Amino acid sequence: MKNLFRYTLTLFVATALCLTTACNKEKPEYPFPLPGQDTPTPPQEITTSHTLMFYFVGTTLNQEFAGNLTSTEEALRELSKEGGALYGKTSRPRVIVYKQKSRSVAHIFELKYSNGECVKDTLATYDTPAVMPKENITAYLNKMMELAPAPSYGLVIGSHSRGWIPIEAENWTRSIAGIGGGSAAPYWQVAPGALVTRFLGEGNPFNSSYPSGHSNYFDIWDLADVLEATQQKFKYIIYDACFMANVETLYDLRNCSEYAIASVSEIKGVGFPYKTVIPHLLGDNGASFNLDGVCEAYNYYYKVHGNCSGSVSLVDNSQLEALAEATKAALNETPQMEVEEKELQYYDGLKPHLYYDFGQYINAVCPEGEVKEAFNAQLAKSVPCKYTLSYFYTGLEPNPGNHKINTEAYSGLATSLPSGKYRTEYSETSWYKATH
Repeated sequence: MKNLFRYTLTLFVATALCLTTACNKEKPEYPFPLPGQDTPTPPQEITTSHTLMFYFVGTTLNQEFAGNLTSTEEALRELSKEGGALYGKTSRPRVIVYKQKSRSVAHIFELKYSNGECVKDTLATYDTPAVMPKENITAYLNKMMELAPAPSYGLVIGSHSRGWIPIEAENWTRSIAGIGGGSAAPYWQVAPGALVTRFLGEGNPFNSSYPSGHSNYFDIWDLADVLEATQQKFKYIIYDACFMANVETLYDLRNCSEYAIASVSEIKGVGFPYKTVIPHLLGDNGASFNLDGVCEAYNYYYKVHGNCSGSVSLVDNSQLEALAEATKAALNETPQMEVEEKELQYYDGLKPHLYYDFGQYINAVCPEGEVKEAFNAQLAKSVPCKYTLSYFYTGLEPNPGNHKINTEAYSGLATSLPSGKYRTEYSETSWYKATH
């Protein structure tokens, strides 16, 4: 009898608890299905797997930048349409762009894509100063990350560039014909009728389209400061600008990203072919990327569009310190071999040449032995992939046009060490100090 009473009491309590729980339970947002019907699928929140950022510098390449964005939009439409890699995903990458509409106005906008459609959504507008302080660039980049927070970030920098050369290396008022009574032609002079390429900074006095006192110049070490000040180490940075794959430049920028993609020579105005590049940057819904594929897409595009200027390299920034040590050992190896500049592969149309093949030069001056072998082994680690065609194009005087590349000598990196130009400035670079 006691057992029956205990069983009945237990059953009563359990039933009461179940009823209490049922009464306290929130009303389900979606009703239970009727017999024979599937359970309705609740809407799922889209999360960000990766943010790809474009930072376009200045306005003189605005037409080319617009083409880059059109190519990016085409890629996103393909990826987001039914059957595409980003179709219907609840975790997906975002694409954020900083671009100046004019010298005085800039926008940050997002390229939003869904079901094969892509639209621009303006997120912020800025009045840009006549002279761009580096602190502003850091602020713009931070704002982009604030607007599109993600576990990781990639960055594309579209710009003019002369590589590591300091802004103050040229005495502009004396070297530019017709300015300040100067009569000598400038060292960095574009040939009449030359194709558009992405070299040089923007600003007065070099670029006559800028009013006096206006500029968008910044030195490579300032760019390094800008990027490091974001306190975000980018997964990769694509330098869509000329002469960025030289060891002096990339060594300064080694702490800004895990990987860098750049070219040893001038990049034609069209820049990277983003329609075929973007899919390699947004793999696995943005959770992974194929940087070798980016380089291959760049090379292939220029192979079928003129078979020229397809030189591009992937650099592992974590291996640049070790490359500096291996270079120092190679340069200190005795006896040093003699080499003439005319025997080296160059990557510009300047006179004297400024950028020579880095790997070829070190191998030419370092005698055979373990030190040279160690250098080449480290170079292979530092530049895990590289592509080139047989010619590069330069718009620079006095030798504009197509120039032959010794594809066997091509190492994927350039250097100014053999050049007779800018020797004082060169001795002040971080790369020179690390290797001498």
